[in-house]
Amino acid sequence: MADDPARPAVSAVTSRRDAWARALIDGRLDEIAAAFRHDDTEPPVAVWNPDPASLRTEPIRFVLNHWRQLCGAGKAPPVASLDALALRPALGYVMLVDPVGDGLDFRYRLYGSLIATVSGMDMTGRLVSQHHASAHVVDFSFAGYLAVYRRPEPLYTFRRPARADFTRSWERLVLPLVDDRGRVARFLVVNVPENEAGVAIRPAF
Repeated sequence: MADDPARPAVSAVTSRRDAWARALIDGRLDEIAAAFRHDDTEPPVAVWNPDPASLRTEPIRFVLNHWRQLCGAGKAPPVASLDALALRPALGYVMLVDPVGDGLDFRYRLYGSLIATVSGMDMTGRLVSQHHASAHVVDFSFAGYLAVYRRPEPLYTFRRPARADFTRSWERLVLPLVDDRGRVARFLVVNVPENEAGVAIRPAF
């Protein structure tokens, strides 16, 4: 049987995502920064366990504080503790993402309506690997989820997209939720597009 020509490319993508996840866990961003600079894009920022006061937008601060309250004495709250109504001040910017196959991929269980409007696509029900953004942006997003899957702590990222007309930056926070065995079973994610002034974009429907 002939070799599958797509197999080397898939292997290379998987290898880069895994390497970037390990780099994020270790706080080493050089390789990631180089990939973004190659596309003439400002390298992203990544911070573990951010201070709420350091975050730029209110939806991000609100959800982080709410997640911390749910934690109680644990390192991460259980999936069952999440109440969508309690997230109302941030709804539209909230995503729920589920691990697939022990971190082989991740599926958008919920893709916030404001995120879908700004990005021009609704990824609800689809995999992170199926996102239509640039390869390095998808790999960075994927690596962020994989990193939090392996190190279940809050991960904050900030990046400025290349050649964007109106959305000047994206501020994202990935928060782990665990099952009854203490394994990450879902991510509570806040992803906020910002304008030039650093204000959360809220499109009119």
